Amino acid sequence: MGADSTNQKTIKSTQLTFSIIEALQEMERARFSEIAERVDTPSSTVAHHLTTLRRMGYVVKAGNEYQLGMKFLNVSESIKQSKEWYSMVGSKIDELAEKTGERVQFVVEEHGELIYVYDSRGDQAIEVGPSRGESVPMHATSIGKAILASLPPERTSELINNATFEQFTSNTICTEEELLEELEIVRERGYAFNTEEYFTGIKSVGVSITKPRGETIGALSVSGPTQRMQGERYEKKLPELLLGASNEIEVNISYS
Repeated sequence: MGADSTNQKTIKSTQLTFSIIEALQEMERARFSEIAERVDTPSSTVAHHLTTLRRMGYVVKAGNEYQLGMKFLNVSESIKQSKEWYSMVGSKIDELAEKTGERVQFVVEEHGELIYVYDSRGDQAIEVGPSRGESVPMHATSIGKAILASLPPERTSELINNATFEQFTSNTICTEEELLEELEIVRERGYAFNTEEYFTGIKSVGVSITKPRGETIGALSVSGPTQRMQGERYEKKLPELLLGASNEIEVNISYS
């Protein structure tokens, strides 16, 4: 057997391991047969991967069901500690959620995806939408458009070229031309809107956060039901609040 064949098998094996982990994350807990069915892989193969994950402490078995182990918390904490901005962003997002009463989130762009890394909810916050660790489309969210508008042109073009432009509502931007026009507006005013483009009945405002040399760290947004996201509050007060928070975070990062 050649080296190329061996490498290909190794890659597929790694992919299956992470498919099992992601399946357990989505299902929270599941029986062996349910996992095998979810990842569409023979039971004997899944059994080897689950045994390895259990021995390493990343999966635990309770009765007849498997679930992710607490060891993943160590991985999560290690990632947080490696990001000098995490605590600064987190405290400011909590403050914004309390001040607005809405849901405030922070995302980063990684490998062409927007990943939610922090989520805080005020006393009137909506429950609809992605949670921490989940990804969202760039073209249909204020937070995604804010990031696209702040990235270097070549990176923005690369991400747009790979976008599927899936339509989620009747307001979703579905063409590259429309998105590019929208991004020009976002760059000029400094913030982005999502007018029921991802979920019907939900609007949001998003702004990017950058380092002193212009490197984009991520973006934060405030989202809420359409009836509360109207008029001056939506068009002026929330954008000003977010821009102020973004500026404060950027200043703190520059002196950290």
